[in-house]
Parts: sequence; C-alpha cells; structure tokens
Amino acid sequence: MAGSFLVSAVATSYAEQLVGQKELDLLFNMLISSISGIIANGSNAERIQGAGLQGLATLNTMIQCDESFWSRIQEFRVVMLVKTVLNWPGDVTDPFYSWILSTEILRLMRSLFPWIHHVKEDFWGDRFDILMDILLKSLEVVRYWY
Repeated sequence: MAGSFLVSAVATSYAEQLVGQKELDLLFNMLISSISGIIANGSNAERIQGAGLQGLATLNTMIQCDESFWSRIQEFRVVMLVKTVLNWPGDVTDPFYSWILSTEILRLMRSLFPWIHHVKEDFWGDRFDILMDILLKSLEVVRYWY
C-alpha cells in the first residue's frame, strides 16, 4: 500500500489512456481485495485507520477516471466490499479518523449505487441504517463548523 498514492496519481493523470485497460482493472481489483481483507473485529482500528483508509481513498480517487469499472467485476466482490467497509466505523473511535472514514465510505457508495441498486432487499436491510448513521456522523462535522 505504500505506493498506492503514487499509483493513484499516475492512474488519474493518464485516465484517458488507461480506461478499459486490463492493467487498470488489475489495480482496481488488487485494491478491492486488500480493502475487503480488513475485517472489523473490535481490535482492527489501527489497520482500518492505516491501510484500510489509505486503500479506500486511493480506490475512490482512481475510480473517478473509470466508474464503469464496477460493471466489469463480479457482483459478489462488490457486495463483499460494501459489507466490509460499512462495518469499519464501529471499530474506529478517533473522531478525526471517523470523519475521514465516513467521508470515504460515502464517496465509495456514491460510485457504487448505480451498479448495486438492484441487489436483493435482504442485503440492504440493516445496511441502510448503517449508511444513515455514517451520513449523520459526517454531517455533524458540518454542524460543528457552523
């Protein structure tokens, strides 16, 4: 993950040339795998705040150059990614990291919604509640500033 910001900068700088290329898809898939591998378990706050947050921010930055990427991967991988990151806020207690994490999760969901809106209702059950909690926490920062 150390070079992920460099990879992100390169990918977004050459977006037109990389869109649809297998190399870019490989980078996206590697990021998704590394992010999905960080499971919230009550003691993973450091890993979530470090590698998890860095990977999520990098994925969000890179995905802006090719949001159609989500159509080229298996729905199961996307569902696992969503299940994983929506559980992260429960492990992070530091308000600074919590706010940044909430923002990055909302950015990911904005990108993903067009591709996963049709997923079965039982998947969305409590995830909408979790997503609303994340949104409300993000809005608390705005309220604090004003």
